[in-house]
Formats: sequence, structure tokens, C-alpha cells
Amino acid sequence: MTIQAGKWDKFIIYKGATFDEVILWSDDCGDKIDLTGATAQMDCKYKITDASPFLTLNTSDSSIVITGGDGKINLLLTEVQTAALTAGKAVYDLRVTMPSGDVIFLLSGKITVMEMVTT
Repeated sequence: MTIQAGKWDKFIIYKGATFDEVILWSDDCGDKIDLTGATAQMDCKYKITDASPFLTLNTSDSSIVITGGDGKINLLLTEVQTAALTAGKAVYDLRVTMPSGDVIFLLSGKITVMEMVTT
């Protein structure tokens, strides 16, 4: 199976609101990828050249939850976590480490942190 990284530029995090996005990973035939035992990490930087990310989501702190056999990757932040972010445009990538040790860059692209009008 050949796996190619995808591009997704439509993630938006609203400051002070819950961020809950689901990624469903399937192969070219539409079969769900078995993620049993996999881990994941998503880093966000305002500029790709920044020394460190302003936000990291990962399976070790449950800000990324992987549901084994159904190819589901859930990105989660509380309203308290999003309220602490600085508004602006940023870049991210999402890396999945399979139980075999293979590392796959599943997604990358732009992510936006936005102020909310209603407070």
C-alpha cells in the first residue's frame, strides 16, 4: 500500500470554543486504515521556521484520540486551551506512528486561530 500525505487548509480554531475535528483515514478502495496501536502528533507553528510550535496535540495527552480499526483520528482542545492561543494564521502537520515504527506524515497545511465575536 502506498500512502501519500494530504493537504488540508481548512482547520479553524476559534478562541474560547471547543475544537473537535475528526479525520477518517481510508485507502484508495475506501477501506478504513487500522490504527490499532498507532500514536499521533500534530504541531502548529505561526511560521514554518519557528524554533518550536505554539501548539502540540498528541495521543499521550489525549488531545488526539485514535479509534483503532475504524481509521478515526479525533483532534480535541477545550475552550480553556483555545482561549490561551494567539489569533493568526499558522501551519501544521500531522504525523502518525504505526505500531511497526513507520512514521507517516498524514496531513499538512494551514490552520487559523480566530477571535470570536460573541464572548
